[in-house]
Amino acid sequence: MFKKWLLVVGVVVGVWGLEVGVSIPPEKGIVERIGGERVQVEVLLPEGSSPVTYTPPLQKLMKYRKIPLFFSIGVPFEKRLIPKLRELNPNLKVVDIGRYLHRLKRGGVPDPHIWLSPPLLLLQGEVVLEELIKRDPTNKGYYLENFRKFVAEVEKLEEMGWRKIHQHAFLTFHPSFSYFAETYNLKQLWIEGQQNSGSLASLRQLVEEARRLGVKRVFIAPEFPTRFAEVVARQIGAKVVVISPLRDPFKTIPQLIEELE
Repeated sequence: MFKKWLLVVGVVVGVWGLEVGVSIPPEKGIVERIGGERVQVEVLLPEGSSPVTYTPPLQKLMKYRKIPLFFSIGVPFEKRLIPKLRELNPNLKVVDIGRYLHRLKRGGVPDPHIWLSPPLLLLQGEVVLEELIKRDPTNKGYYLENFRKFVAEVEKLEEMGWRKIHQHAFLTFHPSFSYFAETYNLKQLWIEGQQNSGSLASLRQLVEEARRLGVKRVFIAPEFPTRFAEVVARQIGAKVVVISPLRDPFKTIPQLIEELE
């Protein structure tokens, strides 16, 4: 008869795997690739919600009462919600998935979008690997084998970018792609704030720079209005592409690469 719960180094691990919490969907893609069938991942932010304003219902928070491990990543709502998770679950271990990397800053605030750069994905994967082995050392070999596959997938993704990307710049509504741009030596211009700045000169300068750089793509996330982006795109002869930075990075990064060929 199978026991419902197995005790591994003092941590409760379900027969269906170790329960792991993450802040946003991109982290789920990383954790599941390394944890495989040994993990069950609970995502705090539902798809389509904003990490700036999201407030989960109590029923959602209650799912974290017995989860032993949570990976944070630096998105805004964590400051409000992680203390609540710790109140519900004093034994919760919160681990910064980006603890091994240097974060870019915008306006003095660290940019959380670290999952959109292949080299940085490797560093995040290392954190996940270490923590899963600590929690479940019996399956160390399984996690290491999954990590090797993860590394190969990331390296293939990075190489695809260097091989295919031929544009030099892009325009986006919200500057979510800074790490992606840094990885491939691209210039990221952004619209956010321009439509409310009241400065036609500032907007005109943005349009002129986009033209000078030969921008052909304007990226906008599904949760943002497209009207202003479409107006700017028409002025520079570019195409508006709706793309979510909050999906699995192994889907978002290839889409970015294909659009910038």
